[in-house]
Amino acid sequence: MINYLGPQYTDEHNLNTKHIMQDMMEMKDYYNIFFKRENVKKLVGFAIAPMDQGTKQSKVESLIILNLMIQNSILKQKKAD
Repeated sequence: MINYLGPQYTDEHNLNTKHIMQDMMEMKDYYNIFFKRENVKKLVGFAIAPMDQGTKQSKVESLIILNLMIQNSILKQKKAD
């Protein structure tokens, strides 16, 4: 699913994928999948790709997902404390 945030897909596709991923991230089954090293690397790659190798929409949606992952991780740690 993370691949659908890539620049080779349309802006609408990127947006829809982001919404689906946001919903999935709230479920424990999917939460850990997003945090796998290769998936985080893909998201970071999409987010920081040079403009000639990416699209604005791909970058924005990838950054939103990364930000949400960080926020969820912080909340999880606070609950554990």
